[in-house]
Amino acid sequence: VDVLKRSPGVTIDKDGGIILKGKTGVLVMLDDKPLYMTAEQVGNLLKAIPSDQIKEIEIITSPSAKYDAAGTAGIINIKLKKGAYEGFNGTATISYGQGVYHKTNAGVNVSYKKKKISLGGGYQYNNKINLFNQNSSRVYNDPSSSLSQLHADQHYRSPQETHSITFNSGYDLSDKTSVSLDFIGSYNEYGWDGATHATSYAQDNSVQSSYASTDYGAYIENNYNTNVGIKHKLDTNGTVISGSVNYTRFKGVSNKRFETQNFDSLYQNDGNPFLYIFRDPSHSNQYSVKVDFSGKLFKTIKLEAGGKLIHTDKSNPADITITQNHLASDASNPFNYQEGIYAAYTTLNRKLGEKWKAQIGVRMEHTDIKGVQTSRDTSFTRNYTNLFPSGNLTFNSSNKTSYSLLYSRRITRPTSWQLNPVLAIIDPYSSWGGNPYLLPEYTDNMELSQSLFSGYVVTTINYSYTKQPIAWGLTVDSVTLKSITQPHNLQYKQNMGISVAVNMPITKWWTTSVYAYGYRNRVVGDLGYGSTDKSQLALTLTSTQTFTLSKKTSAEISGNYESPWVYGLNSISARGQFNMAIQRKIWANKATVKLAVTDLFWSDQWTTNSTLGTINAYSSQKWDNRVVMLTFSYRFGNIVNRL
Repeated sequence: VDVLKRSPGVTIDKDGGIILKGKTGVLVMLDDKPLYMTAEQVGNLLKAIPSDQIKEIEIITSPSAKYDAAGTAGIINIKLKKGAYEGFNGTATISYGQGVYHKTNAGVNVSYKKKKISLGGGYQYNNKINLFNQNSSRVYNDPSSSLSQLHADQHYRSPQETHSITFNSGYDLSDKTSVSLDFIGSYNEYGWDGATHATSYAQDNSVQSSYASTDYGAYIENNYNTNVGIKHKLDTNGTVISGSVNYTRFKGVSNKRFETQNFDSLYQNDGNPFLYIFRDPSHSNQYSVKVDFSGKLFKTIKLEAGGKLIHTDKSNPADITITQNHLASDASNPFNYQEGIYAAYTTLNRKLGEKWKAQIGVRMEHTDIKGVQTSRDTSFTRNYTNLFPSGNLTFNSSNKTSYSLLYSRRITRPTSWQLNPVLAIIDPYSSWGGNPYLLPEYTDNMELSQSLFSGYVVTTINYSYTKQPIAWGLTVDSVTLKSITQPHNLQYKQNMGISVAVNMPITKWWTTSVYAYGYRNRVVGDLGYGSTDKSQLALTLTSTQTFTLSKKTSAEISGNYESPWVYGLNSISARGQFNMAIQRKIWANKATVKLAVTDLFWSDQWTTNSTLGTINAYSSQKWDNRVVMLTFSYRFGNIVNRL
């Protein structure tokens, strides 16, 4: 996650979701395999992977047809290190960090390679305590409303413990055929214990009422992903056929107890507590089969083609009991979800003379979705088929300069939890849930990029148009003033911008990486308060400066800044962070000690403002981001002995 935050054009939102170039809808892949998980599940998985195990991060803003069409903003493919050297090698790492609370990580990764066989694996353990503080307010501008304002403060403490295991293997059956087996699994357990204090004010700004809430619970999840693959070379000219079977299993149990006590204008207990008990032993299974072919056509054209089948089934029993005015009621609302995606694609690549290269492709995806809510009649089905064309044209004007024009069409399907209408209560005035009538959003992406000085400087101009984008909106009951936050489809969204990325050595001891992206987001739509046309110019800056102080000592200074920008129909205030690190190699370069400070000024927080009808809403959220981390890593094995 820390590496992603420093990657060009990448930011992390308040829920751990990834934003790429000011756009949501990013498909995250791990070793070329898509992670079809919620933003929270992806975040938990990525937080368990240490940065020194990452080989590279591919940021693909206009993917070709061979990739899944999911992800309107593009794809981030995280590739982990595999055994690249003969013999047995490994790395052991332990770290301790201190913010407001502690953060501890420990793990080991090993690899073995000899002739036809390669094996690798690792174990990571994380133990930390998270912090979450939020201040929020609503101003009711309707004179007929009984309230004028509502202010609330929330404080949460959340311990978390994660175990993760990775395993990868490969075996060459012959010079032409190889097989592989990969596995990644994690067990995550965290709890939360928090309290909310809120006060409502009448139209004359006198205290009308107040409430105090306690909220605590625990969540346990385990998920694992298993992939079996085979690759066969049909000839010596690069003709290859490959296939894989993938199975992903997720299981989680959530227990929550939320209790509220209301007080009158004189701060006297009204004697009618509100109790919300939630238990959801959810699970999901996903199966996928993929076949790919790559070869020459008429000796001058490279052909890629393939097909893929993905089937997902999920179950959320949602056992809910609500006690109000001393009367208990069963609000359980089980939800079952099934999704099938059937895809086929083909791409053609050809060189056009010495300096030109072109690629065109098209992907067809058919989607079947069925959601069943057993307690209420909001069951639904979705069936649709789409074509996703893509293409790029590259001109190499010299060995150091090239130009590329890219286009791709993408889709972001609503997730099962965005479609699940079961309401989760946050406080006496707020709850959130899904929308079973939500439609997928479609995006057309276009880019023109220029690579200068052998890739040291890259400039890009981009434009995207999204049809029926998904945004979260607030619906308020005019009588009770209780609100429900749900996702809705807007009319369209536009994103246009220009970026400059510089990655180059300044001197022998100083290397710079600077990324600047100026853009404009425009959102048009109606969330029930009339048509809204919202836009804003914004700027994102990311910089990493690396200094080689000696043969064994290096230092790094990094930071990022985001100006105010538009996120759905919300206005997000400026945010940023400043980081520092220094490391030294010891024990004949076998070990490394690193001291790092992240978010030194504790300036990275999420502050939003929005106006919906006659209501102005404000929220400011802060986490335990300012952390001092000491890390020790030790390398062992054959490659170390040869250094």
